[in-house]
This record gives sequence, structure tokens and C-alpha cells, in this order.
Amino acid sequence: MSSIIEALQQLQEIERDIAVIRGEEQSRIERIERIERQVAAVDRRLRDAKARISEVQREVDAIDLDVRVREANIAKHREALNTARTNKEYTAILTTLNTEKADSAKIEATELQKMAELDEVRHGLGGIEEERKELLERLDKAKAALETYRQSVAERRARLEQRKAEAAADIPAVSLQTFDRVARHHEGEAMAAVIRIHPRRQDYCCAGCNMKVTLDVVNTLHGGGDLQFCQVCGRILYLDKP
Repeated sequence: MSSIIEALQQLQEIERDIAVIRGEEQSRIERIERIERQVAAVDRRLRDAKARISEVQREVDAIDLDVRVREANIAKHREALNTARTNKEYTAILTTLNTEKADSAKIEATELQKMAELDEVRHGLGGIEEERKELLERLDKAKAALETYRQSVAERRARLEQRKAEAAADIPAVSLQTFDRVARHHEGEAMAAVIRIHPRRQDYCCAGCNMKVTLDVVNTLHGGGDLQFCQVCGRILYLDKP
């Protein structure tokens, strides 16, 4: 078993280098994903702004139509004043005219408010569109940076993968699968040394998570038995050299 541990330790050195490349690549991928989420959020705001513009525009159009109808009615009332035959009829028409004019003035004020709101939403839409443009430019740059990085490390990654394959050739399949599983979980750090905490006591800990390792595990490692794992972090344990 000591030969397997040694082989795994050699594999660990290679896996660390691969993990560095993988980590750098992942950070670039995550940056792209963050920007894509930001673009999606901006797109939602863009849709909402356009929907609001359509809604307010319909309200303005409806108010404008109402205003035109009332203006036509006011014109008719004014004409009716000229043909009124009695004071009573004149007074009634004048009252109706004044009421129509007052209502029309209120509606026109509302229309002005809605038009101001429409201008504000349109202005905001322009800001959102500019924000989206900037995000798309950042997204293109982030994607280009990822591709550039992949190209820059392609040869080194291929060499490391080849070295890993060679180092793994004599390791049993089960042990190799276990190593790969733990390495993925701990960003390439599949193994951890067992450290003696105190020179006068048989107290040991895992160098990966600093949690206690039992004496039974240490004795098994001394005896070259099966692979031993930290009960807390799950790393493959090996004895630290004195």
C-alpha cells in the first residue's frame, strides 16, 4: 500500500498544477455567467420599460381623444349660445359650457402629467439600452479572455494530462477513482499528511482540515493497510515524513 500512497502523492503534485489551470478557467467562466445574469436582468427591465411606455402611450392617446371630443362639444356649446332664445336657455348652455371647460382643463392637466411620465420612461429606456450595450461589450471581452486563456494553457494542460495518465498507469482503478473524486471535491487537494501535534503524546491531526486523526488510522498507515481517509474532510491520508 505504501507504493500506492507514493504513486498517489506523485499524482497529487500533477493534479495541483491541473487544478490551478482549472481554477483560473473556472473563474473566467463564472465571470461570464455573472455578466450573462446581469444582461438577463437588464433585458427584463428593458421589457418592463417598453411595456410601460406602451401602456402610458395608450393612456395619453385615450386622454387626447377625450380632450378633442370635449373641445368639439365646447365649440357646439359656444355656437348654441349665439342662438339661445331666452335668458334661461342661455344660462343653461353657459353652465354646461363652463362645466365642460373645467372638466377639459382637468383632463388636459392629467394628459400633461402622463406625457411627462412618458418622457421620463423613454429617457430611462435609453439609459437601460446603454447599460445593456456596455454589458454586452463586457461579455464579449470576457468570452475572448476565456478563449485566449484556454489557448495559452492548451499545451501545458495537455502535457500535464499526459503526465497524469502516465503516473496513474500503475494505480489500481478503485484507488484512482477515489483520488479523482476527492480531488474534484477539494480543488485538486485529494491528499493530506497526518501530523503529530505533540512530540511527547500520540496526538495527530489532518493537515488538510486540522481535525484529529485517531491512533487506529495512524497505526493502519504505518502497517501499509487500506487507504485511510480523514473522517472530517474526506482527504486521503498519508504519514508526514519526520
